[in-house]
Amino acid sequence: MNMSRVLENIHFNYSTEDMIKGPINSSSSSSPECLQSNMFFTSETMRTRTYKKRAKFIRKVTCHICSDTANDHIHYGAIACYSCRAFFRRAVICNAEYHCSRDKTCFITKETRKHCQFCRFNKCLEAGMKNTWVMSESEKREKKEKIRLK
Repeated sequence: MNMSRVLENIHFNYSTEDMIKGPINSSSSSSPECLQSNMFFTSETMRTRTYKKRAKFIRKVTCHICSDTANDHIHYGAIACYSCRAFFRRAVICNAEYHCSRDKTCFITKETRKHCQFCRFNKCLEAGMKNTWVMSESEKREKKEKIRLK
C-alpha cells in the first residue's frame, strides 16, 4: 500500500483530537491506520491543540484585622485573610462569648491574633465584618437548592 494513501486514510478517519489521543484500545492497533497514527504527533498538530491557561491574577492586600497578607476580596464585609475569615465565621456560628484578660485594647497582628479572641472579634467588627452575612448550615443548603433548581 502506498504510504501517502495510508496517510490520507488516517487523516480522513480520525479527528485531530483522536490523532493526539491515539488508539482507544489495543485491539484496534493492528490496522494500518493505527500503526501509522504516530506520524501525526508533529509540532504543528500539538501547537494547534495545546491551550495555555491564563494565569490568575489575584492582587495581594493587607488584612484589616491582623495585617497578614490577604487576597483582594471582601469576606463578610471587610478585607480579611482566610484565617480571620474562618475565625469570624466560627465565632458567629457558635455564638461565642470571649473575654479579654487585659484592658480590651490588645494589639492584633499575625503573630498575636491567637492570644486574645475578644479583641480579635471586636477588630473584625470594627473592620466592617457583619454577623448577619454569615450563613448557617441550613441557609447554605437552601441556597444550594435554589441554585440547583435554576
